[in-house]
Amino acid sequence: MADSSLIIGVIGTIIILGALFLVLANKKKIPIVLPLLVLGIILGPVTKLFDPIKFSQVINVLVTFALVIVIFEAGNTVNLTRLKSQALVFTSLSLIGPLIIISIVSLFSYVFLNIRAELAILLGALLSSTDPTIMRPILESFGRKLENIKNIINLESMLNSVVAVVFVIVISNLLILKQRTGFAGAIKIFMYQIFLGVGMGVVFGYLIYRIICKFKEEVKTHILTLGAILLLYGVTNLVGGSGIISVLILGAIFANLKPAPPRIIKSFGGELELLLLIFVYVILGTFLGVELTFINVAIIFFVVILVLLSRYVAVYISASVKSRGERNILFLGGGKGVVCSVLALSSAPLFPNPELVLNIIFSVVLVTTLIASFVPIFFLDRLMK
Repeated sequence: MADSSLIIGVIGTIIILGALFLVLANKKKIPIVLPLLVLGIILGPVTKLFDPIKFSQVINVLVTFALVIVIFEAGNTVNLTRLKSQALVFTSLSLIGPLIIISIVSLFSYVFLNIRAELAILLGALLSSTDPTIMRPILESFGRKLENIKNIINLESMLNSVVAVVFVIVISNLLILKQRTGFAGAIKIFMYQIFLGVGMGVVFGYLIYRIICKFKEEVKTHILTLGAILLLYGVTNLVGGSGIISVLILGAIFANLKPAPPRIIKSFGGELELLLLIFVYVILGTFLGVELTFINVAIIFFVVILVLLSRYVAVYISASVKSRGERNILFLGGGKGVVCSVLALSSAPLFPNPELVLNIIFSVVLVTTLIASFVPIFFLDRLMK
């Protein structure tokens, strides 16, 4: 009983402190990522009040829940009609950007970190998604002046999040299965998991959509949808399929139905999104504990530089038709956020040194957030030239 009481108390403490830190972020006009990461550092490595190893089971449940919701939301943004109507810039940026980051980071990891090729590619995939929420306050301050750039950044994030999720799912599952059955057996089982996951997503998606349409007047449809997402994930995994793939497919189906079911996170008035952000970033901050030797600091530094360089190259290639000022804003729109963090928390145990991987992700999220948040404040005029 003491253990469960302690767990409940810790969860409550994180929610309260996270909510207070969010108030501070709103008053100071800074991204909510920063105070939540700081809170995680305070609770974890500074005061030792929260030991992520001790609460590993709770963290696994919270991270899995966050992963399921984030992946459904990623699929739920892929509206085919909307994508077709947009310019080529964001689609090329959404595809070229992740491929460049994966290529450069994986090559560095394979050569200098001496990890297996598949793990090197996985590390690159973990860093390939972007988060538009970091840039949102800045873009809104421009009003209609940068409306087109704002749309590109938002749509890019929607598409490259799906690309990152698919890459991570494929590589993670193959790594897990390879350890059990060898490479040939892993391919067979993985193809079965994908086939079953897609099938479950399509069939279950159709059934739950019919139920939503029939009872939309009597039932809170967003609550019904949330329950359906969790049930689909659990059932698909139990029968041997890929629950993550089934949830991603369900989200994509819902995004393209007419009328489309309500978005999960938006339907809860933003509270669900805030809770996810609090737990994901605070947990990520608590893992900041790798021994800061010269080698580790150098590794983290070079990965951060490579991520920034990859973003610059991707923007230059994809947005060469844009003005220099617009390309600068697009570069700042490459900040890493919740998708990157959730995928990292769920995949880190696959690496021989998961703590170092989480610290790399932490550093990339922190640096890209700082750049996207504060560079425009001091260099806004130069950025737009």
